[in-house]
Amino acid sequence: MGKTLLNKIGKFILPALLTGAIYSGCSINHVDDSSGSSNNYNNFSQTSSGSSSSSNKSSSSSSNYKSSSSSYSSYKPNSSSSGFSSSSTSSSSIPSNYFEVKWSYHTGGSVDTSPAIDGDIIYFGSCDSNVYAVDSHGNLKWKYPTGRWIGSSPAVDSDGTIYIGSMDSNVYAIYPNGNLKWKYNTGSSVNSGPAINSDGTIYIGTGSGLDAINSQGNLRWIYRAGAIESSPAIDSDGTIYAGSLDGNLYAINSDGTKKWNYPTKSLIQFSSPAIDDETVYIGSEDKNLYAINKSDGSLKWKYTADDDVVSSPVVGSDAIYFGSSAELYAINKNGTKKWSYPSGAYYSFPTIGADGTVYATSGWEIFAIDSEGKLKWSYNTSGEIRCSSPSIGDDGTIYVGSYDGNLYAIKSDCAGLANTPWPTFHHDIKRTGRKR
Repeated sequence: MGKTLLNKIGKFILPALLTGAIYSGCSINHVDDSSGSSNNYNNFSQTSSGSSSSSNKSSSSSSNYKSSSSSYSSYKPNSSSSGFSSSSTSSSSIPSNYFEVKWSYHTGGSVDTSPAIDGDIIYFGSCDSNVYAVDSHGNLKWKYPTGRWIGSSPAVDSDGTIYIGSMDSNVYAIYPNGNLKWKYNTGSSVNSGPAINSDGTIYIGTGSGLDAINSQGNLRWIYRAGAIESSPAIDSDGTIYAGSLDGNLYAINSDGTKKWNYPTKSLIQFSSPAIDDETVYIGSEDKNLYAINKSDGSLKWKYTADDDVVSSPVVGSDAIYFGSSAELYAINKNGTKKWSYPSGAYYSFPTIGADGTVYATSGWEIFAIDSEGKLKWSYNTSGEIRCSSPSIGDDGTIYVGSYDGNLYAIKSDCAGLANTPWPTFHHDIKRTGRKR
C-alpha cells in the first residue's frame, strides 16, 4: 500500500470508522454540573425549542495576540475599558492591528461548522448534536437537538428558515423561533451544508450524491455522483456545482441532469466551489486549485500548492484565496501567485473583509492578513479550528467556532464582508451558497 494511500486512510478514512465521542474530528465535552463548571449544557432541557436563563457566555477583556506592530499595546483592552465601544466607535477609527474578544459562547461539543448570520442572530451547529441560535451579545435564544453530532453548516432562507444537516442522516428545517418545520431523511450521514436556490429548493450532498429538496421537505430529485461531503454552490443561472469523493467537480442543471463533470486526480472532500463570472474554483486533494470554465467544464488553469487543498476557495476583486497544510495563498485570476503566508491553513475556509483583509484559521488560531499578505493580528483559541469559516456580521464582528466548544465573537477594524463575487464560504453571511 503506497504512502499516499496510507496518508489518506490516516487522515480521512479512519476517522469515518470511529463512533462515540469522536467522529470526523468532532469531540464531546462531558460536563459535571456539580463541579461548578461555567458550561451549563446539562441544565438545558432537550426540547424542540426554547431558551434558558442559564448562560454559557463568557466575556473577555484580554487577548492572546501576535501583532505586526508594537503600537497594538496602547489599544489593548483592559478590565475597565477597551477604549473602543462597539456602539460609539466606527471601524474607520480603530487601528488596523486592534482586536478584542467580545464574548465566547460555550457548547457541549466542538464547533466545526461555519456560523450563519441573519440580522442579530448567529446560527451554528455543535458536536453536542444541537443547533444553536445566539444573539449578537452572546445570549442564547434557543437550541434544537438533533439525533447526532453536527458537521454541516447552516443556511438561512429569505423567510428566516434555517436549514442544517446532521450525522443522524436528516436535513432539518427550523423556524426562526426554534420550532421544527420539517426534517428529511437522506439515508446517510450529512456533513454537507445546504445551498438554497431562489425558488426555495435546497441542495445538499449525501452519501449517494446530490439531493434536491423543495421548501416543504419533499424530494425533487437525486443526482448519483458518489458521496458528496462538501457543500454545493448555486450559480445565478441555477446551475449547481458540487465536488465529490470520486474526484469530480459536477455541474448539474436545476432539473437534475448533468451539464458536465471535470475529473481531478484525487478526492474532493471538504472544498466547496466558489463561483466567479466565467469560472468556478475548487480544491482537490491532488494538491491543486482548479479554475474551470463554467460554460463547458474545460480547464482554465490549475495552481499546485505544497499539499492537499482541503480548503474552500473564496474570490476577491483581483485574487482567489485558499489554504493548504503550510500556506495561505493569494492567486491572481490568471493562475499566478500573488503572495502566500506561512500559516498551515490546511482546513481554513478564508473570508474577505470589506477592506481586503483576509480572515483565516490555522491550528488553534484565527488571524487577519492584509491585502499585501502581511499579518495584522492573530488570536489563539483553546482548541483547534478546522472547518469553521469566519463569519462577518454587518457591524464587522467576526464569529468563528473552535474545537474547544466555543463560538467566538471578535471585534476589530473590520467594516463588514467584502462586496466581491464570492467573499466567504457559501457566498454570504446567511450561507445560502448562491451567487446573485
